[in-house]
Amino acid sequence: MLKGDQWNIIAKRLSNEKLSVEEKAEFEKMIADENVQRIIGQSEKTFEKTGLFLGLDQYNTNSAWEKVDRAMSRRKTMSFRPLLRIAAVFFLLVAGGFAVWKMAVQNKPVPVIAAHYLEGNTQQLLPDGSTVTLNHGSEVKFPKKFTGTTREVTLVGEAFFNIKPDTEKPFIIKTNGASVKVLGTSFNVCAYNESETVEVIVKTGKVELFNTGAGKAEEKVVLMPGQTGTLNMYTRELLRTDNYNPNKLAWYTREISFNYTPLGEVFETLQHAYNIRVDIDNQVDTSQKLTASFSKQDPEYIMDVIALTLDIKVDQTENNGFFVQNN
Repeated sequence: MLKGDQWNIIAKRLSNEKLSVEEKAEFEKMIADENVQRIIGQSEKTFEKTGLFLGLDQYNTNSAWEKVDRAMSRRKTMSFRPLLRIAAVFFLLVAGGFAVWKMAVQNKPVPVIAAHYLEGNTQQLLPDGSTVTLNHGSEVKFPKKFTGTTREVTLVGEAFFNIKPDTEKPFIIKTNGASVKVLGTSFNVCAYNESETVEVIVKTGKVELFNTGAGKAEEKVVLMPGQTGTLNMYTRELLRTDNYNPNKLAWYTREISFNYTPLGEVFETLQHAYNIRVDIDNQVDTSQKLTASFSKQDPEYIMDVIALTLDIKVDQTENNGFFVQNN
């Protein structure tokens, strides 16, 4: 809380009175506080609205007052500056109370919404009009309304974000010892709890990936379209690569392309993209290569194509699974 002499210093400053060396030093200390800055800013606006912020550099208020005083016979000369200072203190108290009330309202807890992955309904609209599409086993938490200077959400799992631009309110995603900061762009974040990495793939715009674990919040990598940022959860190492495998976004795009790709990697991609389980018999050669492209086909169709192309047998099992063996 500000003390009486501190209120007086601020009032003198706002009414353009000269400060002593000690008062100047005290004022510099005070304005380093963000709360004091808010109070002063609100006070200046209040003065402007009420006409009390007189712009003393434009004319001599003391001289003007003396002319009025001389026209009033036998009245004691009054100084205008003390009156202005009293008014300044009054409006500082009013503005200060308003600032405290406003901060209390801003700091009031806002209801949080938790959106989970649901089959057939994976896209969620955020309060600012941005969208987030969730992959299987994922959850995003966000306030019912974005307040303050940032738009902040929490992610567990994987999601593709399409963020509405807002240069004054950065969008921040917190997840697994990392945070992602953007102004407006589209990108993918993969951060499952059981994963060894947090991975960010940028489709459009610019993204900053921060290492917020183990006291390393100052470390970050800046990512541009087509780049991938990776944070190792164990070594806390941040890496940036200049390209990415489009198949890593297949869960979102449903576009998959294999170019002389080992069968083992093919099945890994399909498991991630479609949330299916593929069990492979030990006799199957997982190093054999596949070249094929698929666009929005069902996993059953893709498995049939693979079976025919590589002359293997694929049987569908319970719980959305497949078993692969030799013919």
